Amino acid sequence: MVLMDLTVTTSSVGRVMHSPVVAVDEKTTLREAARLLRDADIGTLVVEDEDEETIAGIVSERDVTRALADGADPDEVWVADVMSREPRYATGGDQVSTALDVMLVAGIRHLPVLEDGAIVGIVSMRDLLGSGMRLTLRDGDLAELRTLLDDALRDLSHEIADTDNAEFRDMLRERRERLQRVKDALGR
Repeated sequence: MVLMDLTVTTSSVGRVMHSPVVAVDEKTTLREAARLLRDADIGTLVVEDEDEETIAGIVSERDVTRALADGADPDEVWVADVMSREPRYATGGDQVSTALDVMLVAGIRHLPVLEDGAIVGIVSMRDLLGSGMRLTLRDGDLAELRTLLDDALRDLSHEIADTDNAEFRDMLRERRERLQRVKDALGR
């Protein structure tokens, strides 16, 4: 039985992308990258090759945070050391649903948008989800979804009670809270 139908408008990536992008070179320090991310209020920087015409990679706030948490010196480590090389990308003509599929499969939240090999923008998961996607539950599916959420919440509660690892327990609690918010939203 199919629980949900996901309906996506036929919007293109080019209509929801952000342009221009904030780009840096490979020798930008993590500190400078963090400043740029904060000041521009964005989640990803494009890292350009020396020729400034091709993408060497992308560096996300997650990449910077992980490197710093692992002890990287923010003034000595470059974005080239932590960036994702050969990133997946979309084109402006790609459908939103196609870009979303790429992100979900790859577990990423940002895609550079290229046209003829040149970067023309960047699109985030938030951009795609706000582009007209809507979730449609069919008759009877809402009750089944609530039952599945109840089962998952109960299983998480048991896992929380059974684990001795405080960090794992905190992560499970956070997931339980997120699931509870989803369940609460469905109750409206």
